[in-house]
Amino acid sequence: MTPDIEHRVRQTIIRTFNLSVEDGTKELRMGSLPGWDSLGHMRLVVELEEEFGVSFPAYLLPEILHVESIVREIQKLQSEQ
Repeated sequence: MTPDIEHRVRQTIIRTFNLSVEDGTKELRMGSLPGWDSLGHMRLVVELEEEFGVSFPAYLLPEILHVESIVREIQKLQSEQ
């Protein structure tokens, strides 16, 4: 996993869900945080797309449910640009 991308993903999650920096170091996945429900997931996707300049195809949305999968898919999308 690319440390810079992981850090930026975590920072985006912290910002989107108003977490403390300490909370941002824990395992982060949909359902593990207050607010990261289906609506919160869509807010996060929009924030990630803006942060990384990518567009997640609709079929990926159910796949990017934790930090590791988000990082992996961002790396793939950026390599395709």
